[in-house]
Formats: sequence, C-alpha cells, structure tokens
Amino acid sequence: MTQGEDSVGSEDQHSTEQENHGHTKKPVTIYDWRDDGGITDTLNNESDRPLICERGRCLGSKMNMTPMNKPLTLDKSLAQAKDFLKQYYADTTNHEKPEKNIKERQAEVLAELREKKTYDLTSDELRWGARMAWRNAPRCPARVIWKKLHVFDQRHIDNTDDMFKAIMEHLDFSNNGGNIRPAITLFRQRLPGEKDLRVWNGLITGFAAYEQEDGSIIGDPSSLELTKFCQKLGWKGKGGMFDFLPMLLSGADGIPHYYEIPEKYLMRVKIQHPTNNGINSMNLEWFGLPGVSSMMFESGGIQFPA
Repeated sequence: MTQGEDSVGSEDQHSTEQENHGHTKKPVTIYDWRDDGGITDTLNNESDRPLICERGRCLGSKMNMTPMNKPLTLDKSLAQAKDFLKQYYADTTNHEKPEKNIKERQAEVLAELREKKTYDLTSDELRWGARMAWRNAPRCPARVIWKKLHVFDQRHIDNTDDMFKAIMEHLDFSNNGGNIRPAITLFRQRLPGEKDLRVWNGLITGFAAYEQEDGSIIGDPSSLELTKFCQKLGWKGKGGMFDFLPMLLSGADGIPHYYEIPEKYLMRVKIQHPTNNGINSMNLEWFGLPGVSSMMFESGGIQFPA
C-alpha cells in the first residue's frame, strides 16, 4: 500500500505510524497485473494484536520469532468470546445448527468466564474454530483445504501416556499411506491455577541433532537443544543424520516424559534428482509428515497450549 503524493500532514503521519506497527486500518489490495484485477483484504482490520507484516517487509513466513504464551486477561477473553460467537453464528453454512440462539449462548459463556475464568466450547464450536484458525493462517499454503481439517477432540486427556496414544492416532490418520490428510489434535485447555499440557517438539516428527567435539553437528541443527534435553532424560539416539526424535510431552503434573515413536508411524522421503548424481550422492532424506506441534491455539477466548 502506498501513500499519494498529496497525502501530507497529520493524516499521512498517523497512517505511517500504524503501518510501522504492523497494522493498518485501511484495506490492503493485492493486485493481479495479468488482468488488472485484485483482491482486497479487510480481515487484517479485525486483528486484536500487531501483525508481523508492515510497509516494506513481510515476516509472515517466519515462525517462532517471539513467544505467544501469556494467559489472556479476563477482558481479552471476554472480547474474544464475543467476537468468536458473533462470527460463529453469522456463518450458517460451515457448521451445524447451534442448539441455543446467540443471545442465550453469549450470556452463558460470559457468565462462566466471569465466574470461572474459563468455559467449554461445544464440539461444533471447537471444530469450526480450528478450521477458521487454519483458514486465516497467513503462512500456510495448505489452508486452501481448510474445510477438510479433521479435529481430534481430546480435551478429556491430561496425562502423557494418553497424550502419546492420541498423537499416534493422529499420525496414523494423517499419514494415510502417504496421501496426507489434514488434522489437528487438541488436548485440555489452559485452566486457572493448573499446569499447562505441553508438546515440546516443534514438529510431530523431526530429526535429532548431535553436537561433535569439533563443534560440528550431525542431524538437524534446529533440534539440537531438544535433543540435548531428551538425552538428559535418558534418551540415547544412534548418532545418525536422520534419527527421529522421540515425542517429549508434559501432562497435568508438568513433568516432561519422552516416548519413542514406533517405526510404523514414521514416513521417510528420499531426496533424489533424476539427472544430478551429485545430489543423489548426498543420500539426503526428510520426514514425510510436516506437522507443527508447538503452537498455541486460541478460540473464543480459550487457549489450548497443546
């Protein structure tokens, strides 16, 4: 978005300040020069926090730059719950018909939030919220199939043994013999006065990293700290380039436990080139399921750390 040459004074300065903070109140139009068409984005105006794209640069493809792990204030939860219900009830095509009207449901939700600092989303609200979150995720190219997202509602689980079993069910479903199916598993939400559940791995499946005496690293350097922590807990990797990390989980007691992922749930992709033998001689491989597992999910004023 650009300012016109005649846009001067306080209005121009105010607009520039908004853009420099990563948020603009003006709609953003993306032009298609092939046919002089364009798409205007108004969703950014509804964001309740600074965006990471601003005039001159966009950081939407970067992950885990700053932690977003603080509990919501009551005022923020109330505001998000109202906005969520407004959007949920306005959408009459992408979810089941609610049992209660919006006035009844909003009164119920807000009363519970004020009294208990939490409430339970209905199964349909949870499913719709997860799909909308994926649809609106700016950095995920696969979100075009957001309507097909399968939601595993595991909110009743709060111990690591059952968390691991649920994650293996997720892997089995999503692997699908190599024909990947999108899914999300949601465990118990954040509750006042209780420890958060946590999946420590950044990815559901990923490779370990081993630091050598000369400072070099065998494996995936981004996994070095997690590998070291697992080793402190007793895990012993094979020291290879493509050793899968165990799952590292914390339940209601807050104590981390590691779990080896059975080979049947792990998919490996050999990276080969049809003509370049130099690439083939490197014997590279990658994991077959690119599943992110360390992100906070917020929906309706409720946070799901795992």
